[in-house]
Amino acid sequence: MKNIYLSWAILVLLIITEFLALAVIRSMAWSPYGWYASITGAIIVGILLLCVLSRSGLKLKTTTLRRMLANAISPTWLGVAYLMAFVLHIGWTSNAINSLFVGKEDWLQAFSSFGLSIIGLVVLIFSFPEGKADKTSAKKAVFVSGISMIGVNKDRTDSSKRLISIRNFAPLVSILDLVFKDGLIKPENVGQFLILETDGHYKPGGKNRVSLWDLLQENNWENCYVDTTDVEDSPRQIKLEWRPDSDDRTAVKSLLMWLIKLTAKLKYPDNDTFIDGLPIRFMDKPCDYNLFDQCFEEVERAVRRVDNREHLLYFNLTPGTGIVGSLMTLFAIDDNRRLYYYPQNSKNPVITMADKGKIPLENLLSQALESINNQ
Repeated sequence: MKNIYLSWAILVLLIITEFLALAVIRSMAWSPYGWYASITGAIIVGILLLCVLSRSGLKLKTTTLRRMLANAISPTWLGVAYLMAFVLHIGWTSNAINSLFVGKEDWLQAFSSFGLSIIGLVVLIFSFPEGKADKTSAKKAVFVSGISMIGVNKDRTDSSKRLISIRNFAPLVSILDLVFKDGLIKPENVGQFLILETDGHYKPGGKNRVSLWDLLQENNWENCYVDTTDVEDSPRQIKLEWRPDSDDRTAVKSLLMWLIKLTAKLKYPDNDTFIDGLPIRFMDKPCDYNLFDQCFEEVERAVRRVDNREHLLYFNLTPGTGIVGSLMTLFAIDDNRRLYYYPQNSKNPVITMADKGKIPLENLLSQALESINNQ
């Protein structure tokens, strides 16, 4: 509130000073010393104003243009006043330049007017207020992703021992690089993981593999271990601490959530409290990742529910099959959505934003129009 009053005071004082200076220049009441006195006085006022600004914490930033646009989009009376003053000063500067070079006015008057307009522009730029805060600007990040098959293997030396590999969870949780490493998303702005589940977790594995559902049926928890290969620098086997609450199919989702959070804790240590409270939600029903239509319907339905002014969608195209990755790319074409991938074959993989500008949208649009015309 203090800064708002200060901005109003600066704007009013600037306009009053400029009017007085222009009146002196035009009337030539103090000629010739009045012109110099006016310019000097305006410069001194500008310096004092800038000093006040620096003490109040309103320093010049590289986001001045963004602040102007923010006021234009979400205006306050203060923002409108500054925008009008800025536009008037731009016009004033243009007229002063015209008078200085091609006009017939006295060159000293023209130069004085030009100097005043430039000083006014500088003061306005330094003191331009922030745009009105939009409550929806701090959108909740929703991480949309598929989920790769989870391998549950029998140990080679002990057939009763079960090893749950979480290496395929690494691409899924690596989207949290944006929170813990890059700082692009504040922890308080993280909404949830929204995951397209595959029904492959319910299907039997190969000769030495079992599905998560089979694991639940065996109920042999003392011989269950988590293999941290490709998640930790020094791979190890951790005793599975999770236990099902009930003997139903929803326990598979509960186990998947627990494994996802375990992977995140191993990859981002010292953030256990945040990860424990991170919501993980699956789409309505598991899909066959090899069926495009089925996956498309589920993702479309889920995205439609959360795609609003309160959320910002981050699609992770790596986990899952090629069909799931293509779906994530397709749904991320919208400018308000982000698309990321995880380079699995890299020695030091880092989650990376995909360049959506390389997606051949023009070709897709022309083909769609051609198809419509041919019907």
